[in-house]
Amino acid sequence: MDQPPAEYQAFLESVGVPEPMARLVADSDVAVARGDLLVESGDLSRLIGRPTTGLADAIRTALG
Repeated sequence: MDQPPAEYQAFLESVGVPEPMARLVADSDVAVARGDLLVESGDLSRLIGRPTTGLADAIRTALG
């Protein structure tokens, strides 16, 4: 269930996460939901010289 960032931060603080870290985690969660970390440039594939592996495929391979 999604929580507003202030509620998520308050929850994190209530379980002992220091305020600056709780704020960082809550803000990062908002950024991820917005797609700020989504990169579709192909830079990593070019850098490593092969296609990248999606998370689901990597987990499947690791568990398989």
